[in-house]
Amino acid sequence: MIIQEQVKDVVVIGEDTSKKAKISQDKLAKLQYLLTKGLYKDPITAVIAEWTNNGIDSVVQAGKDPIENPVIVKIGKEITGQYIFSVEDKGVGLDDRDFEDICMNYLESTKENDNDTIGHFGIGMKSFLSLERSATFICRKNGEERKYIVYEGAEFVNYDLIYCKPTDEENGVIAELMINGWTERGLFIGKASQKLAYYDTAVLIIDGQVSQNKIFRGEHFQWSSLNNNTSMHICLKDVYYTIDWEALGIKSIDIAIGLRMSLDDGITPTPSRESYITNEKTKSLILNKIAKVATWFVEKYNDEVKEFDTFLEAYDYLGVSDYETRVEGKPFRINPLLQYSKTPIARPKVKGIIVMDAGFYKTKRNHLLVEYAISGHLDGYGVMKKAGRRLYVSKDNHVFGGGKTVIVKSPFAGNVKEFLKEKYKKDTLFVSDSGFRRKLGTRTDNQGYESYRTILNLTLLRKDAWRDRIKEWQFVVSTIISTFTDETNVDTSPEFIKWINDKKEVQKQKRLLNIKNGVYNGINKQQGDVTLAYSYKSLRGVSFKKAAYPVVDLHKNHFVTVIIDEDEVEKMKEIIPGFYKCNTIKFALVGKKDSKKIPVCSQFINVKKFMSRECQPFLRLASSIVFSKAISELASIKKYKSKVFEKFVSHLHNDEMILAKYVSQHSAYLDDKVKESILEVADEYKLYDYSLWDVYLRVKEGIKKYDFINLLQEPQYYDKETTERYERLINQVLLFRKKYYDDLPDGTKIVIEN
Repeated sequence: MIIQEQVKDVVVIGEDTSKKAKISQDKLAKLQYLLTKGLYKDPITAVIAEWTNNGIDSVVQAGKDPIENPVIVKIGKEITGQYIFSVEDKGVGLDDRDFEDICMNYLESTKENDNDTIGHFGIGMKSFLSLERSATFICRKNGEERKYIVYEGAEFVNYDLIYCKPTDEENGVIAELMINGWTERGLFIGKASQKLAYYDTAVLIIDGQVSQNKIFRGEHFQWSSLNNNTSMHICLKDVYYTIDWEALGIKSIDIAIGLRMSLDDGITPTPSRESYITNEKTKSLILNKIAKVATWFVEKYNDEVKEFDTFLEAYDYLGVSDYETRVEGKPFRINPLLQYSKTPIARPKVKGIIVMDAGFYKTKRNHLLVEYAISGHLDGYGVMKKAGRRLYVSKDNHVFGGGKTVIVKSPFAGNVKEFLKEKYKKDTLFVSDSGFRRKLGTRTDNQGYESYRTILNLTLLRKDAWRDRIKEWQFVVSTIISTFTDETNVDTSPEFIKWINDKKEVQKQKRLLNIKNGVYNGINKQQGDVTLAYSYKSLRGVSFKKAAYPVVDLHKNHFVTVIIDEDEVEKMKEIIPGFYKCNTIKFALVGKKDSKKIPVCSQFINVKKFMSRECQPFLRLASSIVFSKAISELASIKKYKSKVFEKFVSHLHNDEMILAKYVSQHSAYLDDKVKESILEVADEYKLYDYSLWDVYLRVKEGIKKYDFINLLQEPQYYDKETTERYERLINQVLLFRKKYYDDLPDGTKIVIEN
């Protein structure tokens, strides 16, 4: 980059006694600090920017197209697991003289006299020293490859040549830097995404994946999909710079775009290239650019809302306080720009709406369509939902948007409903005449707030203005209704009549097929079969599905079938759904004729025997419920893992294992309501499996006896002193029980260690 200098002629009269400034040898380390650590406020961003810009400049100096030969910026892991940041270019490359005499020499640069490049101070390559770590540089030029390691020396930058070898690779440089851990990796990714957002001459690769980037460039601004800053910023030759809002004297403008500026405008970056030099001229340039950008966005928005053909087309723009427009598909909220625009924001207009502002009708969207009611709604999955919602203008109600609105007769049911469901499939709202008719109304009429007088505030106007306002309301409503599809006469349409005839023919063929194959109600029932309708959980609570089963196979069932008749369904409907996940007990409806075919075996019982001692699965199920409760209660005590207490309750632990094994074998997935019903019957008629009852009682007794443990606060495992006090306290309580209750298990020994 060429830096223009203005030098005034100085006339020296007499002897020239001027002296040259100098720097002491022992101050070189301080100079190095000023040119590295002291220069950069944000070292990570500095390294990203400096190395990338060096690479791009090198490509330009090599006479190559930088877009076709982009610099490769990588953030990722090496084979060793170490995170690395690297920048690779295919530019002019560096030989030993270039590297030693220019790159490692402060304020020397190959770009001082080149206005097509960005750098010129000769310090960018050494910016990594601000991170206080070494870096490696692989330099290729004229068939030779050299690798250097560069690090901070005692006084100045040091570098060592690691190797030199011949190469067939293109000229270029690879600069590499270690990243210190996961957190710093995140910082490198975020800052690289921001700093390189507008570079079409650099490719960012993170963990082997190319970061996709879409860039839009206009005359005065540009935006990038890679940019992660929501505030306005500056792009100086596509280099990202944050704006010094305090220096400008205005608040930050929250819109994710970059103001396009160039070096020719008079804006100059600082030597570190982290910011630009601020002066009165710079302020004026930026403020003027903001005004141009603001005006451009407002005029674009105004072009979109000049005039709409219908109310629904204008709907999204009416009555809004947030103004949005899109640039190449990207939405921008332009409110922060309005105060800087020379053009005011336009209010949308709609053809035919002149009496009232079009936004007024949006505020009345709940009242525009009261003459219609919702009869049904096909959702996105093709499921017909019930009516019940008030019809109003809304995308959710499919008055406009992706869905369809269809007018039908009321009631909406039967073949017409089935036909229209098949026809429209999904995303369709069905509406019908609600019977309501809006009237002019009086102050005392029974229509209240739905009269024209109230809705349109007619009492505030002269009567000769009422007609125009009412006619415009009716016009808006009619434009909305015109978007609806009228299916009120669908039952007389040729399409519907054909559908009915086809349906009848299909039903006729099914009946013939059923008679021929001996099928009853669609069930392929052969000789020797029995019809069982097993229950299943549905939206209605309990439903039954019929199927035919060979009688000879019924005894092979691995579950008990509870046979119920039609009269018992109502009594059992609250219990049956609770067993829907139970694999040991199922419920089935059986006809009187078929019930006689079912063999007498343990797999089939009636409702009366279901909750009796004749149903072993019920006994085991009830027992598993109470055993499971006991195990849970014991667990609340066992959560205190004191060594003293663990030894003391070892007998309870053994009993717990016995009960847990029983529960795992005989439990079922039941809801709490069903469990309560089962236990009520089991308690009343003693319907339990008593084979392990003594074990259960021991556990219950232990829970009651040792519940005092829950009153103690268990110390942290690392607090040895408190743990010892805790164990002594438990021992004291147990000694008390031994002395006054004498109810400890035989052989229990309590030892208090000093």
